[in-house]
Amino acid sequence: MNHFDDSIDVRIARYLKKDMKVTELKQFQQELDTNPVLKDELNAQAELRFMLCNKDILRVRKQMVESFQGLELQPDLENLPPELSPPFTFWKGTWKYIFLAGVALIIAIALLWRTYATTSSREGAFVALAKSYLEPFEDLIAHSPAENSQLAIGMRAYDKGQYAEAIPNLENHLKSNPSDNHVRMYLGISHLLNGQPQNAVHVLSGPSSIDGDIGTTSRWYLALANLALNDEKTAKLLLEQLTTDVVFGQKAKNLIEDIH
Repeated sequence: MNHFDDSIDVRIARYLKKDMKVTELKQFQQELDTNPVLKDELNAQAELRFMLCNKDILRVRKQMVESFQGLELQPDLENLPPELSPPFTFWKGTWKYIFLAGVALIIAIALLWRTYATTSSREGAFVALAKSYLEPFEDLIAHSPAENSQLAIGMRAYDKGQYAEAIPNLENHLKSNPSDNHVRMYLGISHLLNGQPQNAVHVLSGPSSIDGDIGTTSRWYLALANLALNDEKTAKLLLEQLTTDVVFGQKAKNLIEDIH
C-alpha cells in the first residue's frame, strides 16, 4: 500500500481479528486518535473484510439487480382476455416493490451485522481494559501464619493468589462478622480477581459507600468490575470520584482517558 509498510498491515489485521495484547491494543488505539491516515486505512480494510465475509449476500444482491435489468416489471394487462383481467390487476407493479423490499432487507441485515460487530468490539475492549488495570490489593489485615481462623486461612489463600479458596473462607468469616467492611472489601476483590465481576459488584457496593481508605479502595475495584461488565457509565462515575485520591488518583485519570 502507498502509506504503510507490511508491519502496519499486519497490525491492522491483528486489530480487526481482536488478536492484540492489552498493551499493544492501547498503543494502537492511541495511534488511531492521532493519525487520521492510519484511521482511514483501518476503515478501508475493515470495509474490505466486511465485503469478503459477506460476499454471498452481495453476490445475491448483484444477481437480483441483474435479473431485473431490462425486464418489464409490470405485466401487459391491456392484451389479456377480459375474463383474466380482474385476478391479475392485483399484481400490477407488485414485482417492483418485491424487488425493492428485498434490496432493503439485505441492506438492513448488513447494517445490523456491522452495528453488532462494532458493539461487540467495543465491549471486548472494555473487558481487556479492566484486566490491564487489575492487580491484587496489598493484604493489610493482621493475622499470624499459625492462626487457623477462617479469616486467616482466607487471607493466606488471597496472598497466594488462590482466590477460589479465599472466597468461601472470607464469606464464612462475614457470616459471624457482617459489619467487617475491611474483609468485605477483600472478598469483593477476590471475586473480581477470580473472574466474577458480577459478584464483585454485589459485594463491593456496600463498603464503597463509606468514607476512608476502605471506601476509596472499594470504589476503585468496583469501577473495574463495572467496566468488566461493560457498564461504562457507572465505571466512569466511580473513577471521577477518585481523581484527587493520593493512591488511585492518577490511575483513575489514566483509565478515564483510556475509556474514551
